[in-house]
Amino acid sequence: MQKFKRFASLHPLGFTFIIVILFILVMGGAAALAAALLDYEVTDVTAQFIGQIVATVGLLVLLWRFGWLTKAGVTRLGHWRLWLLTLTLLVYNSLTALLAFFGTPWVSLNVSAATAPDLLHTTMAGVVEELLFRGVILYALVAGWRRFRWGPVAAVLVSAFLFGALHLVNLASGETSITLLQVFEAALSAILYGALVWLEGSLWPAVLLHSGLNLLVNAAVLAEPAFAVTTTHFLWLILSDLPLALFGLYLLSKPWRQPGIPDGSSQMVRV
Repeated sequence: MQKFKRFASLHPLGFTFIIVILFILVMGGAAALAAALLDYEVTDVTAQFIGQIVATVGLLVLLWRFGWLTKAGVTRLGHWRLWLLTLTLLVYNSLTALLAFFGTPWVSLNVSAATAPDLLHTTMAGVVEELLFRGVILYALVAGWRRFRWGPVAAVLVSAFLFGALHLVNLASGETSITLLQVFEAALSAILYGALVWLEGSLWPAVLLHSGLNLLVNAAVLAEPAFAVTTTHFLWLILSDLPLALFGLYLLSKPWRQPGIPDGSSQMVRV
């Protein structure tokens, strides 16, 4: 394990690609095994949820063995001002997402025992994806590139790009245009997620934004059985995400944390 940690320090980008591949294999393999044992389809949300849990545990064990749990933001909560900012952003993101998909923020939500597996699956997706991209990967890149002035900014942008690229797996659905827009939208949103994590070294504001939005939108979609996502929906979503991405870049451009210190030891500027 120490050799792998040293490899991560010397070759952060190579380590990143290896971790992404291992993540896909472990989560997909665990889901396939669960489906076989429980006699489910591998695409069943219960099997997928089990795969997410296994991947989450694996990532936490990796961070623990590397001594990165605190440095990657897992054991840090952050200042209350960061949480106030996060809640404000969540309200904006929720309203604009509902407007993009439904044309109104006043929608019905289907939260019931019948929809619980779907909602748990989509909520857990936010947790495990943030743990991978804004936890393991972002810290590895920041630590590896900290000697460069703009290393942290590059780390956030690279992790955002990779997060968007992960959604290329949805090409299997046959919806090429929607998938490509989803890739771009995911990368845009990830800029803000990464900036929030970098701002004070806590992973959980990004988890709240990601999982909270997933939960809300999917609860609304499940209340509309006839709903079908279109390219127009994602174009509106991208438009509403642009201010958030720009705000994320603004946060990264300000000297609120000392470049090259990836452990979250400094605080937000008191204004």
